[in-house]
Amino acid sequence: KEFEDYLKWAVSKLDNLHFNSPVEDISYNENHFEIKVNNQIYKSKNVLMGAGLTAKIPEFCREYISSSCFHSSQFLKEYNNYSGKIVTIIGGGQSSCEILKFILEQDEDKLPSKINWVIRSHKLNVLENTPFANELYTPNYSQFIYSLDTETKDKLFKEQKSTSDGVSEETLNEIYDLLYQNELHKTFEISIYNDSSLNNVEKNDKSYFLNINEDLTIETDIIVLGTGFEYKIPKCISNLSNLYETENGVFKVDELYRLIPKTDIEGSIFIHNGA
Repeated sequence: KEFEDYLKWAVSKLDNLHFNSPVEDISYNENHFEIKVNNQIYKSKNVLMGAGLTAKIPEFCREYISSSCFHSSQFLKEYNNYSGKIVTIIGGGQSSCEILKFILEQDEDKLPSKINWVIRSHKLNVLENTPFANELYTPNYSQFIYSLDTETKDKLFKEQKSTSDGVSEETLNEIYDLLYQNELHKTFEISIYNDSSLNNVEKNDKSYFLNINEDLTIETDIIVLGTGFEYKIPKCISNLSNLYETENGVFKVDELYRLIPKTDIEGSIFIHNGA
């Protein structure tokens, strides 16, 4: 609460912050960038892109996106009383686990009749949050990573995934206790599918039918897609993107997190969470 109060106070003192102002386009003109916002043009020598990540939604789910089939990032917006319904959670990451915990903590008259939990990995991966793991997020280590070849980087990133993509031990312990309580009282049914992937979704007037591992079909009323996030080049910079080096659909950056231009361009575009 105090941190929120501080941020509100800081914002009130700054007249160069603009909310409800989506960037429509970024272009380059001679020696500066031009940023179009709410039909107004801002000129700038440099640009810092902090546009964030995009929800990763399987292509076969997109036509069904609604209040009964949605990405985990929309859960609090879409959540309603799930009493008597079948709920399926896809994914075993932190978001999926927090959503499962939230549902399990509801009063008995708001609990689903059944929960399906579909997890791609063999086990739930615990977030590695030791001081040694946190050393991987220092400037020195970033410099070291930058100097490596692509194959070595990919190998290290796979080994280090649990330092950013795991589930907190506290959350897992709380879920386990809640499931144990259900074992005693049997207030709902739960099926956990590990080593399992969602391959397809179909729908009739009443239910969704999920194809799991190609040989199993699950019927459900609600689908929560804890399928993570991915970086995509923001639409506002797409017209400018052909002036910069890309690789596999994303920008290449130098060791200072600047986009690498194909030609001489004055000024820099720095990128956050896109490297």
